Amino acid sequence: ANSPSQPGLGPGGGPAGGSHATLQPLGCVFGVKPAYGNLFLVPLTGGSGGGGNNHPSSGSFGGGAGGGALLIASTESIRVDGAIRADGGNTQLSCAGPGAGGGIRLLAPLISGQGTVSVDKGRGSSSITAGLGRVRMESFQNDFTGSIVGVSRSATLSPHAIILPDTPLATIVMTQIAGFDVPDAPSGSFLDPDVTIDSSTAVELVIEATNVPTDAGLTLSLYPETGPDRIIAAVFVSGDESASTWTASATFPNGFSRTFVSATWTP
Repeated sequence: ANSPSQPGLGPGGGPAGGSHATLQPLGCVFGVKPAYGNLFLVPLTGGSGGGGNNHPSSGSFGGGAGGGALLIASTESIRVDGAIRADGGNTQLSCAGPGAGGGIRLLAPLISGQGTVSVDKGRGSSSITAGLGRVRMESFQNDFTGSIVGVSRSATLSPHAIILPDTPLATIVMTQIAGFDVPDAPSGSFLDPDVTIDSSTAVELVIEATNVPTDAGLTLSLYPETGPDRIIAAVFVSGDESASTWTASATFPNGFSRTFVSATWTP
């Protein structure tokens, strides 16, 4: 009885009720609480806990726990004939807050079954309830005929084939910086740099391109640790559209820098 009331945890928990809590040290809050989050369940968020209650006459009671957060994904199918539950927890007496329903996301080419998917809200005394959780089903074909308890959304996806262009794909690779070779698979890491140079003046950068027109606009985006960002134009040196060499000149300030290369042109 001497324990102070504590708020429920989670994005909907709070010292004064929040979306899914009903913490009231000396009273009760009625009414339905709204669901929070978004219909995509990104990020995947569970329910919040209800606030506890410490009433001088009826004692101290903890709030209900929030429902969990579940993601079930399959490359084949999901069939629910039993029950998947992430319900909020109930409370006992004296206006302690129940827990909110959680989040369940099912993702598969086919979803079927006649079972139950539930993210129900918790219940408390004096008609106090929390908020419902969220259910999202994503599939190419949804044959689920069971029951869903919660704020639900069914998304039917359309499998679209990726159509590659008839022309070969373009590639742009930086091969040298200040005469030093760039690794075939640069990481861009600040902890383990791909190239280390020691120059306070401009150095040459060499770029190799394939299937890029020689009149394309090829630029380098330089993002240094200790200076302003810069866009630097590269110059065509030799070759043709199938394989070409370009160069650019840049001064690198002290510290780490990341450089990205891109090309734009109108077919």
